[in-house]
Amino acid sequence: SSADLAVILVGPDLGVLRARAEETLEIIRTIPGAADTAIEQEAEQPQLTIQLDREKMARFGVRVRDVQDQIELAIGGRVVSNIFEGERRFDLVVRMADMRDADADKVKNILVPLPNGSQMPLGQLAEVAFRSAPAQVSREGGARRIVIECNTRSRDIQSVALDIKAAIEAELKLPTGYYVEWGGSFENQQRAMTRLALIVPLTIGLIFILLYTAFNSVPHATMIIANVPFALVGGIVGLFATGQYLSVPSAIGFIAVFGVAMLN
Repeated sequence: SSADLAVILVGPDLGVLRARAEETLEIIRTIPGAADTAIEQEAEQPQLTIQLDREKMARFGVRVRDVQDQIELAIGGRVVSNIFEGERRFDLVVRMADMRDADADKVKNILVPLPNGSQMPLGQLAEVAFRSAPAQVSREGGARRIVIECNTRSRDIQSVALDIKAAIEAELKLPTGYYVEWGGSFENQQRAMTRLALIVPLTIGLIFILLYTAFNSVPHATMIIANVPFALVGGIVGLFATGQYLSVPSAIGFIAVFGVAMLN
């Protein structure tokens, strides 16, 4: 997600996910600093469905496979042969005329053969209707998911994310089999901060070793490395003066500040 923070709800049922996503959206909107909140667009679209009446089909002795074959031939078409033009091969598809558009009345009038040799319209053996269904089903790790996105305003992403996480854990009740994951820029920041937590101490340690090899004196190296906290204070003042928050770029900038302080 390109948003600052993405709350990912994962579970098996799309209806439950949508309902919980709306609850989560309302929770996020109460958090100061959360802006541009929205649920991932999963608009529904009409789909033509054919629900077979198996009891009625059994009374007429019609098999499900026969009806499905007839529907396939009428709407989807069936490959009956191949046409060769030089080295190229094309499928020859046969389908019923005037069935390219999804028209429920036309589908109802598809004739299904009966065992006695007569025919019966499909509309008498099945329910043909348009129903709304999801246009797409998004997945995360093999499970269905829905994403609630938000950006941050006037607050740093870390504090906003922690407030949202605490509010969701306290107010959102998820059924068994449903859980929350986190994404967006916040996820990348957490990953980068974890690496920096290792890199920064290692960098300071390497600087200390270089200072010791330059002066061959632990007191001198310690005295110079003691400038690091003052460089840190100056960087924080700089962030405050410019209205910025501690982020991955600023954290990397602090490493550069440490080096400049050592050179001075």
